[in-house]
Amino acid sequence: EAVKYLMDMGHRKIGFIGENLTKSKAKHFRTAMNEYALPIREEYIIISEERFEIAGYHSMEKLLELKERPTAVIFGYDYMALGAMKCIKDHGLAVPDDISLIGMDNIRSLPYWDTPLTTISSHSKTQCNLAFDLLLKKMKNKYYSENHMLEATLIKRDSVKNLKD
Repeated sequence: EAVKYLMDMGHRKIGFIGENLTKSKAKHFRTAMNEYALPIREEYIIISEERFEIAGYHSMEKLLELKERPTAVIFGYDYMALGAMKCIKDHGLAVPDDISLIGMDNIRSLPYWDTPLTTISSHSKTQCNLAFDLLLKKMKNKYYSENHMLEATLIKRDSVKNLKD
């Protein structure tokens, strides 16, 4: 959903910043880029050994050093995007004018930042309730099994620039 939104907004040079616990999200990013026939540039994909804001900050520094930077970056989770946002500001640049950002998780503070972050909500409260219900059912019957597919929701805020305008 994030890749499609960025593509619809005119972005073609899209990066991904994650860390070791978000490698599966990087895989989904690659799949989406292929699905929409967008070029995957390996230098735009960073899997940090660090976590949280510091991972986003240091990873964004690497992208800002590139001769040809991405126009947009998707993050494994919101805290990394917030670190990247600080890095961008520290380098005299602005979100979304110089680079667009999309996080994941929809943490509660996002609407209150100077530039409210566009994010993917994975409906964590619903996930927790489903997991708890499944755990109770498993405790009663160790062979019990069920699958759920939850739709993620793109929450559009101010951190993505429309390049088509």
